[in-house]
Amino acid sequence: MSGKIIPNNVLEQYKHDMQIYGLSVIFARMCPDYRDGLKLVQRRTLYATLPPYSEAYKRKVKSANLVGQVMGYFHPHGDSSIYDTMKPMANWNEINIPLLDKEGNFGTFLGDPAAASRYTECKLSDFAFEVLLKPIRESSKTTDWTETYDGTNLEPLFLPSALPMLLINGSFGIAMGLKVDIPRHNINEVIDATLNLINNPNADVVLIPDHSMKCDIIDTDWADISHKGYGSYTVRGKIDIGEFQGKPALFIRSLPDLTFLDTIEKKIESLVAENKIIGIEKLYKQNEGDQIDDLNYTIVLKKGTDPEYIKQVIYSSTEMQQNCRVNMEVLDGLNLVRMDYKSYLEKFIMFRIDIKLRLYFAKMQENETKITEKEPFIKLFQSKDFDKLIELIRNRKDVNDKDLREVLIKKLDITDLQARYIIDAPLKSLSIGYLAKYIEEINKLKEEYNFYCDKVLNLDLIMKDIKDELIYLKNKYGRPRRCKVVSSAEASGIPQGTFKIVISSNNRIKKIGINDPLGNFKDDCPKYIIKVDNTENILLFGSDGKVYKIPVHKIPLCDRVSVGTDIRILVKNLTADICAVIYEPLIKSFTEKKEKYYVTIITNLGMCKKMDINDFLTVAPSGLIYQKLDPGDLVKTVTIAGDALDVITFTKHKALRMSMKDIPYQKRSTKGLKAMNTDIIDGLSIINPNSTDIVVITASGRINRFDVNGLQRMSRNKVGSKVISLSKNDFIVGVYGVNESSILRLTIANEKVDIPVATVPKMSSVSAGTKMIKTSDYVIKVEVINS
Repeated sequence: MSGKIIPNNVLEQYKHDMQIYGLSVIFARMCPDYRDGLKLVQRRTLYATLPPYSEAYKRKVKSANLVGQVMGYFHPHGDSSIYDTMKPMANWNEINIPLLDKEGNFGTFLGDPAAASRYTECKLSDFAFEVLLKPIRESSKTTDWTETYDGTNLEPLFLPSALPMLLINGSFGIAMGLKVDIPRHNINEVIDATLNLINNPNADVVLIPDHSMKCDIIDTDWADISHKGYGSYTVRGKIDIGEFQGKPALFIRSLPDLTFLDTIEKKIESLVAENKIIGIEKLYKQNEGDQIDDLNYTIVLKKGTDPEYIKQVIYSSTEMQQNCRVNMEVLDGLNLVRMDYKSYLEKFIMFRIDIKLRLYFAKMQENETKITEKEPFIKLFQSKDFDKLIELIRNRKDVNDKDLREVLIKKLDITDLQARYIIDAPLKSLSIGYLAKYIEEINKLKEEYNFYCDKVLNLDLIMKDIKDELIYLKNKYGRPRRCKVVSSAEASGIPQGTFKIVISSNNRIKKIGINDPLGNFKDDCPKYIIKVDNTENILLFGSDGKVYKIPVHKIPLCDRVSVGTDIRILVKNLTADICAVIYEPLIKSFTEKKEKYYVTIITNLGMCKKMDINDFLTVAPSGLIYQKLDPGDLVKTVTIAGDALDVITFTKHKALRMSMKDIPYQKRSTKGLKAMNTDIIDGLSIINPNSTDIVVITASGRINRFDVNGLQRMSRNKVGSKVISLSKNDFIVGVYGVNESSILRLTIANEKVDIPVATVPKMSSVSAGTKMIKTSDYVIKVEVINS
């Protein structure tokens, strides 16, 4: 018979074939099932430890024997792939909680390969049996079954796992266009989260990975990762600093998951050979054990070498520090889905309910079958025709028992099947002495049947069993968290502490103790003083419209006699004066408020605008342009305010109160719009909701205080209102919203004067104010302190 040749485009055929291949890899090899957290070959390996295939569920057998059983009955893809699957299942540093107990060399965290399968032995671990396979031994109906590749046997589609193994042991796999990355988590924390979700279905689920070794995990947004089932985090192995034979040394104590010491050692040797690390004298493997605290790899340094620097180079240049990806894509039946942590645990709880119902129904069926077997014997023993029926059974003439069955059915009121039980029973089982035994057995069977029936009909009893089982497994197999979660500052070795940052009018900066005096400034004076944490950052706003970020830990710590450091040494591109300093955590705190806040600016020529506060959360070290300026203009004030507030702009003679809503919302690269119909603006301040008064401070030290309503709100681009009666040479240096508990801190030459607002007489907007300072020096700066 001749065939027909159908032409096909080779590229289209290739795409089709690769799609089929890719899907087969994803569904049949690489992706774990959400129910038991296992890939296909892992499930087959564990199931093959049970009879009739192997005795590896209770005693150690040759690994080659188990490999042969798996390959022969279930997984005909080669012995090496099966043994490569068994290796990590037996090593605590590769799977978290081993599913196989090993004997012999299965490889080490140092990088040594496993011995050949003929030299090693293994058995199913107690944990794997109790968590994954015990229900199958109790009843085969606790899972679904499918034919093996050759159709001669059956294999489970999933194992009836008692724990959320997908999170406990994690999973990793790569296929075309897909990479599964599910990190390991602490068994106690996973069980606690599951129990909490059972008790409170509305509870949030946030879990942090826990690697096999005692590593440092750098803190991140764990809630975001848990809620999406996707994200990334950074983990680093532990490196201690100390001495070895009188020389500085580094001691590697732990490694990230799926990282081996040989890889790290080769990379360090390569860095030394390329002169990228200078100062390493020798490398030592001091211990080659296989326990969690056995790793002790020593890097001896030359005298005078900075161990902290070498440590950071190793972290940045080797796999001692890794960015770990989370992608929780799993199989749900025939569907590939990405689950978040809560939805996974919710589905797992429903899965456990299904397994319990399967088991309870199977137990009920077993009991009902046994009751059906025992009942006819009791009826026989209690029948008045007992002797006649026994004689009839004993003296039957042929093997055809149809007539005999009819007699038993009629006399004892039993079924045809029950009649067969009596006829086929051994003669000794028909002795009247067995009556009490059968009655006791059937009562016990009915009691068990009712016990399981009550559970099937009551979801609360099922949930109690699930919770009790989780608590039991936690108490038996639980362990403390191994990995420590550290802040990024702690990971970078930045010392913690609280300090004061002082910035002077001449752009000098110094960091001093929180309780230390401001110290010496010579012909300079403090302009900004803020309380900071050493692990945070500050933003410096230049009057040229550019903002810079400075890590606090990079600012030199000064004593009381120091005049500080020129800011231009720390910020190379800074050429303008500092017009505002904002603590970065303060900006972050405003992003968490329900009301929207803005970074608001005003320039010397009166241009104003407000910008999205999120634009200032990622300022680069080289700076960020936040304001476009006309020639001759400069930024006067930068502050943070919301639309619910009013602001005051002021010149040397007048002030304008307007709503924040009147200030235009624009991008960083814009100039803004005119705030006040005047040539020069001297400042901008906020009227807080608790402000009861307006205070006006002049250069000569006169202060006018009047009711907050005395300065009426106007629209933008007006000339403003008179707020004080000024003498010929006097002018306004500040206009602020305050209350009676506020304090005015006036900077006069090289001294500061604190004036409580409550001591300032209350007048009107047309009064000349009250002279509140005795000196003839001008007021340089005003700061409002609200208690």
